[in-house]
Amino acid sequence: MRIAFFSDAYHPRVSGQVTSIDEFCKILVARGHEVRIVCPAYPATKSKNEPDPFPSIRVPSGSGLVSDEDRLAFPWQARQALRELDHFDPQ
Repeated sequence: MRIAFFSDAYHPRVSGQVTSIDEFCKILVARGHEVRIVCPAYPATKSKNEPDPFPSIRVPSGSGLVSDEDRLAFPWQARQALRELDHFDPQ
């Protein structure tokens, strides 16, 4: 089965939400499923060029209003992300 998770936070952000997504993905992949995480893109300075533990589809984003760690996706720039999601064809 192809499963897509949608999240407003993912690596390099450290939070319980990110940890939960990773744990779900670990179990699902071990059971033979394919996963993708649709999430905001972070600046290269934050990601430190570390690869995501699971395949992700990044949506262009800007910094949040309250915290620099929060990201707000730009839906008007999501065309490439939507193509990737369509190609993945989640069930």
